[in-house]
Amino acid sequence: MHQYNDDFGALANLAAYKLEKDSIYLNSAKRFLSLMSDTQRSDGGFGPDSYSIPSAAGSVLTELLAARQLGFDWIKSETIDGALEYILNLQIHASGNDSDGAFCSLDGENEVCGKSSNIRTAAYSIQALLRCAGAQDPYYFFE
Repeated sequence: MHQYNDDFGALANLAAYKLEKDSIYLNSAKRFLSLMSDTQRSDGGFGPDSYSIPSAAGSVLTELLAARQLGFDWIKSETIDGALEYILNLQIHASGNDSDGAFCSLDGENEVCGKSSNIRTAAYSIQALLRCAGAQDPYYFFE
């Protein structure tokens, strides 16, 4: 899982680069985000050949948006759009059900289903959606 969801490691490297201007941090973030962009699955998610990791889309999208905000032009719009679409497709729409509005996660068989959700996928997805809508804060962004 952590090959695709780095739990904001690339974001930390981007922040370190912004502060220190040491290319080692930028190169590390770029290496990870370029790999995610180059291997993005057809459903817009990120993961091995057989499935996408739901929690990866939110963290990677947040990091891609941060890199773009810092002015890096190696961020592909198609990668951002695909990740956003993937996140929107993770949301459960079940009016009157306790799971309405939750975000699907992997079940025990590595399948994304409408019956399994978790706070990690939800938090990362909501954060990424807020970033796409223009929200900023000093904790997971740079301004």
